[in-house]
Amino acid sequence: LGNGSVLVAGGSVDTNYKKNNLPQVWTGTRWRSLTTALKGLELYPNLHLAPNGQAFLSGPAAVSRYLDPNGTGHWTTVATRLGPNRSYGGSVMYDVGKVVVIGGSDPPISSAEIIDLNEHAPQWRDALGSMAVARRQHNSTLLPDGNILITGGTRSPGFNNAGGAIHFAEMW
Repeated sequence: LGNGSVLVAGGSVDTNYKKNNLPQVWTGTRWRSLTTALKGLELYPNLHLAPNGQAFLSGPAAVSRYLDPNGTGHWTTVATRLGPNRSYGGSVMYDVGKVVVIGGSDPPISSAEIIDLNEHAPQWRDALGSMAVARRQHNSTLLPDGNILITGGTRSPGFNNAGGAIHFAEMW
């Protein structure tokens, strides 16, 4: 978070993948529970520090939200993405307040969507251009020049299908 504390949200609480509904903030000396912000997030939620100081949840679910980490916490709906659930897709804040979600879903998709959190009423829109191939479980790495390097992943449906492994990189 902007003050140097750490937000932890999502994940599971046991080996049966029971969702962890309680976000917490590590202040450097103790954990503070956000007891009024209980929400069953995906195992790997995509969260970014927004310009307003809140955490922005860009996915993988279609509804994006802000989490205010102050006090005991509070969720606010921001916008609904155009596409499907982007499970195991990429999410990158590529500029201040500008987020792109790339690929993901099952079966995998190649499209990308962007949102500008600096706008008065942020809305998701199609990004200019999709990836060359549909993929999920890939890495999306922001480079110093502002480009995003996409590596790895699979083009096959299902969770762990090595037959669809993608061995070439591409840039967004």
